[in-house]
Amino acid sequence: MPDTYILNEDGEPIAATMEEIGDSIGQRIAKTVIGDLVISTVFLAISHGWDPAGGGKPVLFETMVFHDGDTDDGERYTSLKDAVQGHQRYVSLYSEGYVNTQWGDIVLKIEGKNKVVPPTVWQRILDVELIEPEPIP
Repeated sequence: MPDTYILNEDGEPIAATMEEIGDSIGQRIAKTVIGDLVISTVFLAISHGWDPAGGGKPVLFETMVFHDGDTDDGERYTSLKDAVQGHQRYVSLYSEGYVNTQWGDIVLKIEGKNKVVPPTVWQRILDVELIEPEPIP
């Protein structure tokens, strides 16, 4: 199986060469700051193993929780949808009230070309509801 990937128009990973993945490596899917914690979810573009429970799919997404620059917690995923849901799970786990999640643009390969897609588009593709900031009481 290949080691490098890009996301297609449905947010699914497809094999790609190093030249094709370009700026996809480490692109941020979401970032949430809660006090002195930072929760960050990224698309790795390079497989970080294979998930035998997930049918041998490549592990291409990662959520990490940082505190004072150190990694406190984290999880890896095989799909963009799982990564988005995982990010939201960590936000719920660590938040107490107001949160402001910055959802990032992602690169999808559409009709053979890499295109930058905003969260409003990829959220519809994945059929997920994104956490919206809660008002400050």
